[in-house]
Amino acid sequence: MILIILLAILSECILAKRGVWAGDQERRLYAKLEEGYNKLARPVKNDSEPVLVMLGLDYQQILDVSWIDNYLVSHAEKTDLHRILDLGSSGIRNGNITWIPPAIIRSSCSIDIELFPFDTQHCSMKFGSWTYSGFFTDLLNSTVSAGTYKPNGEWELLGLTSTRSIFYYDCCPEPYYDVTFTISIRRRTLYYGFNFVLPSMLISALALLSFTLPADCGEKLNLCVTIFMSLCVFMLMVAEAMPQTSDSLPLIEVYFSCIMFEVGASVVATVFALNLHHRCPESYVPMGPWTRKILLEILPAILGIERPELFDVQAHNYENLLDERRKKLRASQGEAVVPILKNFTNNYSTIIEHKNKAIHLDLTTNDKSKTFDQ
Repeated sequence: MILIILLAILSECILAKRGVWAGDQERRLYAKLEEGYNKLARPVKNDSEPVLVMLGLDYQQILDVSWIDNYLVSHAEKTDLHRILDLGSSGIRNGNITWIPPAIIRSSCSIDIELFPFDTQHCSMKFGSWTYSGFFTDLLNSTVSAGTYKPNGEWELLGLTSTRSIFYYDCCPEPYYDVTFTISIRRRTLYYGFNFVLPSMLISALALLSFTLPADCGEKLNLCVTIFMSLCVFMLMVAEAMPQTSDSLPLIEVYFSCIMFEVGASVVATVFALNLHHRCPESYVPMGPWTRKILLEILPAILGIERPELFDVQAHNYENLLDERRKKLRASQGEAVVPILKNFTNNYSTIIEHKNKAIHLDLTTNDKSKTFDQ
């Protein structure tokens, strides 16, 4: 995460001639080095050669320190040095030097997006000196002020804290002091709530309502597919709004994934239900024993619904056989006269055509019966 912070920095500067001296030997050394030295002249022996400058940047710390230079204490009321001395900082009269340069600092911090968009981030920046150890420079943390802070539309400032610590490196036995400033910010959720959270809840409610449609409704499948595509679009929007990191999985992504799984299962169930609903007798396949046990015994107990009565195939076949026998018995007793007359009425023309043939067959039958009697 990149934080752009406008800070007023109190920096500790150890200058070549205006620095902190530990004794007479260092003063004589600096005086000897500066004899005949002109800082305005280029540091080359041949004027035709350029100055080779190797520039490197390790943007990890910014100094925020006030210190006292005992050798810059002057009696300005007795001398007129305050009129001609200009060291680029304030506090020349009593030795308290304060340097406040404004700067725009970009700080890289690791963030936790597990609770996105209801997350709170803490960014720490460590300020210290790597050139001088704690034997030469001591850092003290001062108060952190947010009086000139301008509110941000996306983030809310929760607090600013500073902590002073001492660190010992493996290479050096000297202590090194540093001051760590921690910035706590919280994401404002109004924008994300109206644009991501609320629409996703409505879409998930529509996914549940799709189960209430009848099985023979053809629009049920279209509704499920449309909801599935809407969730895919919302997931892309959320992915664009979040930083690309694999340290943690946002809960809103988990929520969208669960809803997509629910809608996908609804699509599969809808296709399966429509397939069963529109089957014809030619494509009918009897239900297997395991399928019957799962659908008619296990699932009703899990879902808390009334278990349907078991279907006995043998008993059903026996009842069909009894019905056929009853029909034959009624036909033999004359109960089937009315259906026979209806059939004769419908096929009246056919009976007239075969009338002569029927009479001939009847006469032939009578002749045979007479011969048999004789």
